Amino acid sequence: MSSGSRLLPELAVGVGRKAERALVAQGVDLRLQTRLVEAGQGQVVLRSGDRTEPLSCGLAMWAGGIQPAAVLEGLGLPRTDAGWLAVGPTMQCFATARPTRPDVFACGDAVRVVGGQGQWPTMQRAIECIWQAKVVAKNIARLAEHAPDYPDGVPSLLPHVLRPRFAYGVSLGARSLVVYGAARLDLPGINTWFRRWLMRQYFARYAPRS
Repeated sequence: MSSGSRLLPELAVGVGRKAERALVAQGVDLRLQTRLVEAGQGQVVLRSGDRTEPLSCGLAMWAGGIQPAAVLEGLGLPRTDAGWLAVGPTMQCFATARPTRPDVFACGDAVRVVGGQGQWPTMQRAIECIWQAKVVAKNIARLAEHAPDYPDGVPSLLPHVLRPRFAYGVSLGARSLVVYGAARLDLPGINTWFRRWLMRQYFARYAPRS
Protein backbone atom coordinates (compact mmCIF):
# COMPACT_ATOMS: atom_id res chain seq x y z
CA MET A 1 0.00 0.00 0.00
CA SER A 2 1.25 3.48 -0.83
CA SER A 3 -0.30 6.94 -0.86
CA GLY A 4 1.63 7.71 -4.05
CA SER A 5 0.47 7.10 -7.60
CA ARG A 6 3.32 4.69 -8.41
CA LEU A 7 6.03 2.62 -6.78
CA LEU A 8 9.57 3.95 -6.30
CA PRO A 9 8.83 7.57 -7.25
CA GLU A 10 12.47 8.51 -6.59
CA LEU A 11 13.60 6.27 -9.46
CA ALA A 12 12.77 6.16 -13.17
CA VAL A 13 9.18 5.42 -14.18
CA GLY A 14 10.18 2.16 -15.87
CA VAL A 15 11.77 0.93 -12.67
CA GLY A 16 8.52 1.47 -10.77
CA ARG A 17 6.57 -0.41 -13.42
CA LYS A 18 9.04 -3.29 -13.34
CA ALA A 19 8.75 -3.45 -9.55
CA GLU A 20 4.95 -3.44 -9.75
CA ARG A 21 4.89 -6.31 -12.23
CA ALA A 22 7.34 -8.35 -10.14
CA LEU A 23 5.30 -7.94 -6.95
CA VAL A 24 1.97 -8.68 -8.62
CA ALA A 25 3.47 -11.83 -10.14
CA GLN A 26 4.31 -12.98 -6.61
CA GLY A 27 0.74 -12.50 -5.44
CA VAL A 28 1.14 -9.10 -3.79
CA ASP A 29 -2.06 -7.01 -3.75
CA LEU A 30 -0.85 -3.47 -4.44
CA ARG A 31 -2.97 -0.55 -3.26
CA LEU A 32 -1.70 2.73 -4.68
CA GLN A 33 -3.09 6.17 -3.78
CA THR A 34 -4.36 4.53 -0.60
CA ARG A 35 -3.74 5.44 3.03
CA LEU A 36 -4.12 3.59 6.30
CA VAL A 37 -6.47 5.64 8.50
CA GLU A 38 -7.25 3.24 11.34
CA ALA A 39 -5.87 0.01 12.81
CA GLY A 40 -7.64 -2.24 15.30
CA GLN A 41 -7.83 -5.83 16.47
CA GLY A 42 -7.75 -8.01 13.35
CA GLN A 43 -8.64 -5.17 11.01
CA VAL A 44 -7.35 -2.03 9.35
CA VAL A 45 -9.28 0.70 7.56
CA LEU A 46 -8.00 2.01 4.24
CA ARG A 47 -8.92 5.22 2.47
CA SER A 48 -8.66 5.83 -1.26
CA GLY A 49 -10.04 9.18 -2.31
CA ASP A 50 -13.40 9.61 -0.56
CA ARG A 51 -13.92 5.87 -0.10
CA THR A 52 -12.99 3.91 3.03
CA GLU A 53 -12.66 0.13 3.19
CA PRO A 54 -12.22 -2.20 6.18
CA LEU A 55 -9.71 -4.98 5.58
CA SER A 56 -9.29 -8.02 7.81
CA CYS A 57 -5.71 -8.88 8.69
CA GLY A 58 -3.76 -11.04 11.11
CA LEU A 59 -0.68 -8.80 11.12
CA ALA A 60 -0.30 -5.17 10.06
CA MET A 61 3.13 -3.68 9.43
CA TRP A 62 3.31 0.04 8.79
CA ALA A 63 6.27 1.83 7.14
CA GLY A 64 5.48 5.51 7.30
CA GLY A 65 8.69 6.89 5.84
CA ILE A 66 11.37 8.82 7.66
CA GLN A 67 11.29 12.00 9.67
CA PRO A 68 13.82 13.96 11.77
CA ALA A 69 14.54 12.51 15.22
CA ALA A 70 13.06 14.55 18.05
CA VAL A 71 16.52 15.01 19.62
CA LEU A 72 17.60 17.26 16.72
CA GLU A 73 15.27 19.98 17.92
CA GLY A 74 17.16 20.41 21.19
CA LEU A 75 20.72 20.52 19.85
CA GLY A 76 20.78 24.25 19.13
CA LEU A 77 22.07 23.65 15.58
CA PRO A 78 20.70 25.15 12.35
CA ARG A 79 17.91 23.09 10.82
CA THR A 80 15.93 23.06 7.61
CA ASP A 81 12.24 23.92 7.49
CA ALA A 82 11.50 20.19 7.63
CA GLY A 83 13.57 19.78 10.81
CA TRP A 84 16.76 18.17 9.48
CA LEU A 85 20.18 19.51 10.48
CA ALA A 86 21.31 22.04 7.87
CA VAL A 87 25.00 21.88 6.91
CA GLY A 88 27.05 23.48 4.20
CA PRO A 89 28.96 21.59 1.48
CA THR A 90 31.90 21.25 3.91
CA MET A 91 29.52 19.51 6.36
CA GLN A 92 29.85 22.41 8.82
CA CYS A 93 26.76 23.29 10.84
CA PHE A 94 27.67 27.00 10.88
CA ALA A 95 28.89 27.29 7.30
CA THR A 96 28.87 31.09 6.97
CA ALA A 97 31.47 33.07 5.05
CA ARG A 98 33.22 33.79 8.38
CA PRO A 99 32.31 30.74 10.50
CA THR A 100 31.67 31.57 14.14
CA ARG A 101 31.97 27.89 15.13
CA PRO A 102 33.94 26.28 12.30
CA ASP A 103 34.65 23.04 14.17
CA VAL A 104 31.02 21.89 14.51
CA PHE A 105 30.19 19.26 11.89
CA ALA A 106 27.35 16.85 11.21
CA CYS A 107 26.83 14.11 8.67
CA GLY A 108 24.62 11.15 7.90
CA ASP A 109 20.89 10.65 7.54
CA ALA A 110 20.09 13.47 9.98
CA VAL A 111 21.57 16.20 7.78
CA ARG A 112 20.67 17.99 4.58
CA VAL A 113 23.38 19.81 2.65
CA VAL A 114 22.39 23.38 1.76
CA GLY A 115 24.44 25.39 -0.68
CA GLY A 116 24.53 26.82 -4.19
CA GLN A 117 20.98 26.58 -5.54
CA GLY A 118 19.49 25.40 -2.23
CA GLN A 119 19.07 22.03 -0.57
CA TRP A 120 20.89 19.16 -2.21
CA PRO A 121 19.11 15.89 -2.97
CA THR A 122 20.12 12.96 -0.81
CA MET A 123 20.17 9.20 -1.27
CA GLN A 124 19.95 8.56 2.49
CA ARG A 125 22.03 5.44 2.11
CA ALA A 126 25.03 4.05 3.96
CA ILE A 127 27.43 4.83 1.14
CA GLU A 128 26.49 8.52 1.20
CA CYS A 129 27.05 8.66 4.96
CA ILE A 130 30.49 7.09 4.49
CA TRP A 131 31.42 9.68 1.86
CA GLN A 132 30.27 12.48 4.17
CA ALA A 133 32.13 11.04 7.15
CA LYS A 134 35.37 10.97 5.18
CA VAL A 135 34.95 14.67 4.37
CA VAL A 136 34.27 15.45 8.03
CA ALA A 137 37.35 13.51 9.18
CA LYS A 138 39.63 15.25 6.68
CA ASN A 139 38.24 18.68 7.58
CA ILE A 140 38.64 18.09 11.31
CA ALA A 141 42.24 17.03 10.70
CA ARG A 142 42.81 20.18 8.65
CA LEU A 143 41.41 22.41 11.40
CA ALA A 144 43.55 20.60 14.00
CA GLU A 145 46.68 21.76 12.18
CA HIS A 146 45.90 25.35 13.21
CA ALA A 147 45.67 27.17 16.51
CA PRO A 148 42.20 26.88 18.10
CA ASP A 149 41.40 30.57 17.62
CA TYR A 150 42.55 30.48 13.96
CA PRO A 151 44.61 33.70 14.10
CA ASP A 152 45.29 33.51 10.37
CA GLY A 153 41.65 32.78 9.57
CA VAL A 154 39.77 29.53 9.19
CA PRO A 155 41.51 27.37 6.55
CA SER A 156 39.65 26.33 3.43
CA LEU A 157 37.97 22.95 3.83
CA LEU A 158 37.02 20.14 1.49
CA PRO A 159 33.45 20.05 0.16
CA HIS A 160 31.25 16.99 -0.01
CA VAL A 161 30.72 15.83 -3.61
CA LEU A 162 27.15 15.36 -4.77
CA ARG A 163 26.71 12.07 -6.61
CA PRO A 164 23.16 12.27 -8.01
CA ARG A 165 23.59 9.14 -10.13
CA PHE A 166 24.52 5.96 -8.29
CA ALA A 167 23.44 2.34 -8.50
CA TYR A 168 20.51 1.26 -6.31
CA GLY A 169 19.53 -2.21 -5.16
CA VAL A 170 15.77 -2.78 -5.00
CA SER A 171 14.38 -5.77 -3.06
CA LEU A 172 11.16 -7.18 -4.52
CA GLY A 173 10.41 -10.19 -2.35
CA ALA A 174 11.85 -13.18 -4.19
CA ARG A 175 13.35 -10.89 -6.84
CA SER A 176 15.84 -8.06 -6.86
CA LEU A 177 16.82 -5.24 -9.21
CA VAL A 178 20.01 -3.29 -9.66
CA VAL A 179 19.09 0.18 -10.95
CA TYR A 180 21.27 2.89 -12.46
CA GLY A 181 19.26 5.80 -13.83
CA ALA A 182 16.64 4.32 -16.15
CA ALA A 183 18.64 1.11 -16.66
CA ARG A 184 17.75 -1.93 -14.58
CA LEU A 185 19.30 -5.37 -14.27
CA ASP A 186 17.00 -8.21 -13.22
CA LEU A 187 19.18 -11.16 -12.25
CA PRO A 188 17.72 -12.32 -8.92
CA GLY A 189 20.40 -14.82 -7.91
CA ILE A 190 23.36 -12.60 -8.74
CA ASN A 191 21.78 -9.43 -7.37
CA THR A 192 20.80 -11.03 -4.07
CA TRP A 193 24.25 -12.58 -3.66
CA PHE A 194 25.93 -9.25 -4.39
CA ARG A 195 23.79 -7.33 -1.89
CA ARG A 196 24.48 -9.87 0.85
CA TRP A 197 28.18 -9.78 0.04
CA LEU A 198 28.15 -5.98 0.21
CA MET A 199 26.43 -6.03 3.62
CA ARG A 200 29.05 -8.44 4.95
CA GLN A 201 31.76 -6.01 3.81
CA TYR A 202 30.09 -3.19 5.75
CA PHE A 203 29.77 -5.33 8.88
CA ALA A 204 33.40 -6.45 8.66
CA ARG A 205 34.77 -2.97 8.00
CA TYR A 206 32.85 -1.22 10.75
CA ALA A 207 32.74 -3.94 13.39
CA PRO A 208 33.75 -2.82 16.92
CA ARG A 209 37.47 -3.21 17.54
CA SER A 210 38.64 -4.74 20.81
